[in-house]
Amino acid sequence: MANYLTVNYFTYGELLVQNISGSSAPEIANANNVKYFIAAYEPEFLEKLLGEDLYVAFSAGMAVLVPEPKWTALRDKIFQADAVAGTYISPAANYVYYHIVAKRHRMAAAMVDNNSMSNSASPIYVDDKLDLALVWASMYKMCTVIWEWIEENIETYTDFDPYQEDPFAWFNSIGI
Repeated sequence: MANYLTVNYFTYGELLVQNISGSSAPEIANANNVKYFIAAYEPEFLEKLLGEDLYVAFSAGMAVLVPEPKWTALRDKIFQADAVAGTYISPAANYVYYHIVAKRHRMAAAMVDNNSMSNSASPIYVDDKLDLALVWASMYKMCTVIWEWIEENIETYTDFDPYQEDPFAWFNSIGI
């Protein structure tokens, strides 16, 4: 399945990833890194959001040349993109951004450990941890809106299980 997120989702606002929209070698490398995270985490997010059965149906429904309106409506509910206005909003972008920042923290912590520095010298800043929490909370709020919309349209999305365990509750999620 093709990814719906692009680097455009990470060029402004709370999900800003620096230096991904130019043509220099470092900017291209940074953009490719974001694309890697999109490819790795967008499908995982969608399966968690939709549940396994609806995710499979959605993926199959979007894989055809002309998807049914119910699948494009679901896609557009999850991935809001307005190229003219330059706004790109999706809980999937928040999920991917969370993993980008968490990975940066793990790499920074490993560098600290490799340099035999004390844990008190860890470069994982309070502001970054707060950023992760805010990005996760924003994602969770958007997911709730999507779940409510799917439940309102449950006759269309019969593969959705409204009683599934909440995969995004903080205590069920992975940490940094």
